[in-house]
This record gives sequence, structure tokens and C-alpha cells, in this order.
Amino acid sequence: MPETSNHQTKLRIKLKFLAAAAVSALLLLLALGLFELISNERHRQTQSNEVTSELTEIRASLEYTINRNLSLTHGLATYISLNPEMDQSEFSRFTQQLLSSANQIRHIGAAKDLVISHVYPMEGNEQALGADYRKIPDQYEAAIRAIELNRTILAGPLNLIQGDTALIARTPIINARSGDVWGLLSVVLRYEEILQASGVSLQTKLDLAIRGKDASGSAGDFFYGNSQILAQEPIGLLISLPQGNWQLLATPKMGWQDLRINIPVWIGALLLFCLWLLVLKHRYSTEMLYLDSIHNVFRSERKFRNIFHNHNAVMLLIEKSTGQIVDANAAALAFYGFSHRELISKRIQDINIMSAEEVEQEMTNAALHNQNYFTFQHQLASGEIRNVEVHSTPIEDANKTMLFSIIHDITERVENEQKLKLNAKVFEHSQEGVLVTDAQNKIITVNRAFTDITGYSQDDVTGRFPSILKSGRHDAQFYVDMYEEIDRQGYWKGEIWNRKKDGTIYPQLLSISKVENDAAQVTHHVAVFSDITRLKQSEARMEQLAHYDALTGLPNRLLLKSRIEHALERAKRHPEDKVAILFLDLDHFKVVNDSLGHMMGDELLRQVARRLKCSLREEDTIARLGGDEFVILLEGITQISTLNSIAQNIIEEVKTPYLLDANQETTIGTSIGISVYPNDAEDLEKLLTYADSAMYKAKQNGRNTYAFYTESITAEVDKRFKLNNQLSKAIDRQELELFYQPQIDMRSGDITGAEALIRWNHPEEGLLTPWAFIEIAEETGLIHEISKWVIAQGCKQLKQWQEDTHDITLALNISPRDFRYDNFIDEVGKHIKQSGVRPQRLELELTENSLMETSGNVMELLHDLKKLGVSLAVDDFGTGHSSIAYLKHFPVDKLKIDRSFIKDIDVDPADKMITETIIDMAKNFNLKVVAEGVETREQLELLNSIHCDIAQGFYFSKPVPLAQFNALLADNRVPAQETCSG
Repeated sequence: MPETSNHQTKLRIKLKFLAAAAVSALLLLLALGLFELISNERHRQTQSNEVTSELTEIRASLEYTINRNLSLTHGLATYISLNPEMDQSEFSRFTQQLLSSANQIRHIGAAKDLVISHVYPMEGNEQALGADYRKIPDQYEAAIRAIELNRTILAGPLNLIQGDTALIARTPIINARSGDVWGLLSVVLRYEEILQASGVSLQTKLDLAIRGKDASGSAGDFFYGNSQILAQEPIGLLISLPQGNWQLLATPKMGWQDLRINIPVWIGALLLFCLWLLVLKHRYSTEMLYLDSIHNVFRSERKFRNIFHNHNAVMLLIEKSTGQIVDANAAALAFYGFSHRELISKRIQDINIMSAEEVEQEMTNAALHNQNYFTFQHQLASGEIRNVEVHSTPIEDANKTMLFSIIHDITERVENEQKLKLNAKVFEHSQEGVLVTDAQNKIITVNRAFTDITGYSQDDVTGRFPSILKSGRHDAQFYVDMYEEIDRQGYWKGEIWNRKKDGTIYPQLLSISKVENDAAQVTHHVAVFSDITRLKQSEARMEQLAHYDALTGLPNRLLLKSRIEHALERAKRHPEDKVAILFLDLDHFKVVNDSLGHMMGDELLRQVARRLKCSLREEDTIARLGGDEFVILLEGITQISTLNSIAQNIIEEVKTPYLLDANQETTIGTSIGISVYPNDAEDLEKLLTYADSAMYKAKQNGRNTYAFYTESITAEVDKRFKLNNQLSKAIDRQELELFYQPQIDMRSGDITGAEALIRWNHPEEGLLTPWAFIEIAEETGLIHEISKWVIAQGCKQLKQWQEDTHDITLALNISPRDFRYDNFIDEVGKHIKQSGVRPQRLELELTENSLMETSGNVMELLHDLKKLGVSLAVDDFGTGHSSIAYLKHFPVDKLKIDRSFIKDIDVDPADKMITETIIDMAKNFNLKVVAEGVETREQLELLNSIHCDIAQGFYFSKPVPLAQFNALLADNRVPAQETCSG
């Protein structure tokens, strides 16, 4: 080697030493800076995670607290929908029961037609009553939005009319009967208690702020905390609310910690740098020491060099003790991308990127395995890293050891090996089960997840076919279609039921792919699957909530409609089969609910549901629509006549006594309406509507019976609907009129009183009796207005008779529904006072059944009427469930024996005995008796013989207009027939 070259090499070694020192210092500074950055970022991330975790709990608590409060009132909206005429008293009782558990509800209001008509509790909220949302701009928009969306909307915090700040959740209420919007249900939540209960106001670790006026999220104002929190890089989460959200922001109480320098790390790094400089200095000295020796070796080995430089293999000559590259052939220069001068200025450590420890470990492993080669990673001039296999042979020269190294590029081989190892790890550690088969579909291998899921080990399945996993739920064609799709598309994916080793059948999400070689021949199949049992269970729970009634477990309206649609489709394919819809409504269920309480009412509904399921076929569908309404779907009906026995069996089963608890037994009946496909209708909605109409017909027929749909029912329903609309205007149009039927004293034959009977002078139908419209009035709530009109007109007429010196009693019929109105007693007193009538001659009649079925404080109301001085009579006596012994507790003055007993009293000994018994018992309790429906002289004489007090019926006179009755009254005798003497 020339001397100039040797001198230049030494100069390069020196410069390399200085450069290495400078680069090391720079890298150290960069590493320390990166360490500090990462350390502080991790600390900041830890803080952020802690804040996020705490904030998540607060959000969950807020959402839970608000939703829990709102869930308490879900039933109230439904209750109002079903009872749109509910008064304040009933509203208060129902709401009080709902709010029996702990809550943050300040009060609940119901706004009919957007005017607050009901409030609970009333105390402290009187100012809210009568408030009109249309006159409150900041609340009107939210109220209208709730109605338009038909969903609950949470607004606030808002300033209440009563003072105070609160959140308001508004829920639209749809009249279940008419389908019209009834109004809104407003649930007012105590804003500060909500924050306290959810832990917001008690928070000590975080600075919190909440924004979102009227659940508008980030678009709203801050209503809790300070808006300056936005300048502190807060963590933010959205709080999900009905129809919107709030934004919850937080920072640590002490703020985010500033950047800090880790002094011990810097000191340690400085010490390591000093040690590194010593190592570089030692290497520098070693390289300079051996440079001359290497130069001499090359001089004496010219022949060797010629062979060395002209060989195609990558070759390096390396000084063993220092690692200095002494020489490199042309192949090495081409491989590494360095010039000869650049390459021999480097040590082998400069291109070998492995650490000294890794190199030492590689050499140790080679010695243990008797390998004469090593595997290293060399960096080329381009920066590319290549894996190389180095075969080194020591050569002694001038007391120095040189390494003659032949280097092979094995990068692709290493990469392939690494891919195989990675695939093996993925295969083994995958959470999905993996199964690999050969071309004959025999199992070659499975992974750990396969064993965990199926219970089969590798030894259990190797060499066997995947059919050992079959569940038996899929037919042969299913698998044929599966493999046809794999052959056609290369894969198949879907859900399948398979069997575990212990016999458990479970659902899988399965994907099967075929593997082909270069000749497009199938060599393997790979199946990847996961157990989706939990997913199926979640879907089943969602299905249960969406399609089944929570109280009884029966299908709800949505599932019922789906099953009816399927039943109709099947019936279309089998014309000989019919589909029947049975619409059931429990008779007098409200009496049980009101008298025994809603918990007992719910238990009764559950027991009814169980009886219905037991009394029908397994393939039949029993659904609960809500309240006490049930629908039964019957398929495969070949003879309509079989429906008679089915309906009657249901009636008998339902009316069997129920034991609601250890001490409470009750009975109840049911009315059933029946419609049949295709006889009555061919679509779902009409079948349900017709069955509902037929059910009402069954109730009109006396309840606890069944009725088939007929076209006349539809006509009757249409007529009732029309009459209802016209009846609301009949009072204003002065179309109502009172007729009067005389009551005759059995001893004197004089007219001692009259019963006022209402008539409707209908502009189209003519004169209508109460049978045509009173029931409609009671169902729609118009009965109260009619009762007030009857009382007002009756008092005026009675006053006129008293002024004309006619001392008779006027009997007025009242409805038990009148007692539901708080002002009914006051209305009666007002008309008595305004007319100036003597109340002793005013008689109010209640039917026996209505008296017994009227719930609540009926006894107190009757006593209040008696305080006004009026007389009370029990009408239709003998047809209900009462007895004289029971009625003695009621402050009544008179009994009116029902006409059904009088009709055959002269020919039926049983009717005579019953009538005589009633009269005798009534007299024992100082009650007067009126016999209704007297039509013959024989009936009259028989009643006289058993000492009846008063008679009324067609024998004397039909109900007549006022002018005709006044004519009868003027004679004080009935001209049509001669009365009996005492």
C-alpha cells in the first residue's frame, strides 16, 4: 500500500474519531430531549385519562339520574292518554304513587291544549296552574317541538313561573281514543339536586363546567362552572339527553402540570457519554496501531489480492481485534454502495447496526450450534438495512489476525422466515378460532382459540373432517350451497350453528376461504370463526323488549301485527283455512284497579294472561295491547262454529275467581269481539278494528259474552260517532227536552211524584230516547254536562209546580260518573239555591249497579247530597249485586223495583216472592218502594196486596211532554185507567 494512502487513512481515522464524538453528543442531546418530551406527554396523558375517567363517571351519573327520574313518569303519559278526562284528584293520586321512590322531581304538570290543567303537588305550584305555553316564548318552542317530533324533549335550566330554576322534560300525550294530541306532560326536575345527586356539585378533583341551554350542546351557554375553562384545554364529553345533549368540560383542580427537567437522567446520560468518549479513544488508538501491520500484510499478499478482488462473491478483509475493514473486493463495493476509499475507512461495526451485546450473543449461539457462520444486519450506503450471513476465516499475518469474510445477502430468506413466525403467532394468539384442512378437507391444524371455543384439542380433530362440529340444525343442501359458493367465489361467510365437544349447540360467525397453488389447484381450506352467543343473547333481549309486553310477557301490538300479517299470507296460500281475531276487554277491571290498587290490578292482568295461554293452543298468539285489552290470533280455523266454543271457554276461564294474595279473592268477566278472515275483511287493520267494534257490541249485550262482527256493527259505530259529534252541540242548540212519567200513590190513587226522563229532539233522527245517546255521553264525558242541564231544568220545573201548589216529588236520574267531578255537589247545591226549590221534593236516582261499582268516597258524597236536603233513590233494584243489609249503610230513602220483576209478577210465583221480599225488607229499614213498569190492572192489584207504596208505568201513562203532564197534574188523577184502592 503506498505511503500517501497510509497517511490519508490515518487522517481519515482521526477525523472519523472526532466526527463520532460530535455525532454521539448530538444524538445524546436529541435522545434526552425526546425522553423529556415523551415523559411529559405521558404524564399529561395520564392526567387526561384520569380526568376522562372521572368525567365519564359523572356523565353516566348525570344521564342515569335524569333518565331514572323521567322513567318514573312514563306510565303517567300513557295513563292520561287512556283517560283524557282525568281530573286533578285522580291525577294527584296516580302521580303520588309514581313518585313513592326517591327522586329529584320538583313537580309534574299536565297541559291540556298547551294550558297547564293538572299539577302535582299543588302546594307551591298554584301559579303554574292555568299557565299557557303559547304565552311563554322561552318555553313555547320546546313544547311545540316535543309535539312535532312526538318525543320527550328536555329543556333548561329555565326560570319557573313559581320562581326557582329547574329542568323541564316535556312529553307529548296522544288521546288513545281519538288519536289527537291531548297536550303535554311536563316533568320539572330540581336542577341543583340533579347536580348534587349525580356528584357534579360535590366534585373535589376537577374544575367542571356544563354548557347546553335546552339540550343544544356546544351551541348553548354555560349554566354551571366558568366559561374561562375553554382557555385551559379542557376534556369534554357529551351528555346524552332526550332530543339533544349537553357538553361537560373539566380540567384538574390544580391545573395541567408544566414541563419539568429530569435532572438525574441528564446526569446519568452525561456520565455514559464520558465513558463512550473513552471507548472511542481506545478504538482510535487501536486502529492507528494496526494500520501499518495491515499495510504490510497487503504488500506480501498480492497474489491473494488478485483473487480476492476479481471474485463475484462479496468479500471483506477485516482486522480481527479492531474490526477495521482493511480491504473489499468489487462485489463488496457494488453490494454496499461505497467507494473503495469509503469502505476501507470504516470498521465492520460501522456497517453492522447490531449492538455489541447482540453480536456477542450471535457468536455464542453459533458456537453452541457448531455453526461456522454468523447472521448480522448491515447498513448499505443508501441507508437500507440488509440481513447478511458472514463466513469468516482467520488469516495470520505479521503476528496479526485478519478475518477473511465472505458475505451472503439473506434478507429475503429472513423476511420469509419472519413472516412465517408472525403468521404462526397470529394463528396461535388470535381470538377467533382457526381451522385448516388439506385438499381432501381433513383437519391439519387448529389454534388455541379453536380449542377454547369448541373444547376439542389438536389431537382430537387432526385427520378428521369438520363435520364432527355439525349441530344438526342445517340440512344437507345448506352445506352443498356453502361449498358451491366457496368454489365459485373463493370464500363463504355467514352465520352457522355448530356443536361443542360437550354437546352444546352455539351460533358462529364463520368465514371459509380456499387456498390454491400456482396451478390453481386447491391445496387447503382455512376456516375462521367466532362464538356469537352473547351477541345472539343481546339480540334476543332487544327482541323481547321491542316485541313483548313488560308486565305479562305476552306479545305486544308490534309483534301481534307481524304475526297477523304472516297468518294472512299463509291463509292466502290455503283458502280452506280461516284466520280469527278475538278482541278481549276485561269487564269492570277499573273497579278492581281503583278499589284494590294498581299493584293488585297488575297481578290480576298477569294471572289472566297465564290463563289465556293455558286455555289455547301453543301455536295461537295471545297479545296484550295495553290496559285490560287482549287480542287472540287463531289460525287454521276450518269451521267458524268452533269459535263459539272457544270464546265461551275463554269467558268461563276468565270469570273463575282469582286469588290476588293470601286474603284477597276477586272475580272478573270479559267481553269478546270476533272478526274472521276473509269473511269480514282481508287486511290487518280492518280485522282489528272490526273485532274491537264487535267487542263493544258484546258489552252492549250485557258484558261477559261474545259477539261476531257484522256490517250492522260498523253502521252502528258510524252512527254512534256521528251522534257523539252532534250531542256535544245539542245543549247549546236547545235540542234536549225533559218528559215526565207520573208516579201514583197506591192507596190514594193521586199523582205523588214524577220521574223526569230526557229526550233528544234530533234534527235528523227525530225524537231519541236515552237508550240512543246516554251511553255515548258517559263514554265521552259529556254526561256531566247533560246531568247539570237536567238538574237545572228539573229544579226550575219543580219550583214552578211548588208555586202552583203541586206538592209532588220530582225524580232525576244522575250518572255515577258525575261523582268523579269535584264540583258536582256544589253544582246541585247551586241550582237548588238559585231556583229556590224545596230540596225535600227533589229526588236523585242512582242505579243499583252504579252505586255498588262507584269507587272511592261514594259514601261521603251521598252524605254530602243528603246535607243539601234532597232525597236519594236506588233505581233498577234487584238486578245488581247489593242487598238490603248492605244498602242500609247508604243514606237512601227509596227503592225502585226493576221492571223485570214486575213484568210477570202475576204469573210467575218466583217474581212475586222476590218482589214481596224486597218490599218487606225495605219497610223494615223505613224505605219506600216504587214498582216500575206496571202495565196491567192485575199487576197493580197484586202490588197493592203486598203493600207496595208507589206505582209507575204505562198502565198510568207513558213519559209525556210537560204540557201533557201538567194536564194530568191538574186533574191529580190518571184518566186512562181506574186505580186500585187501598
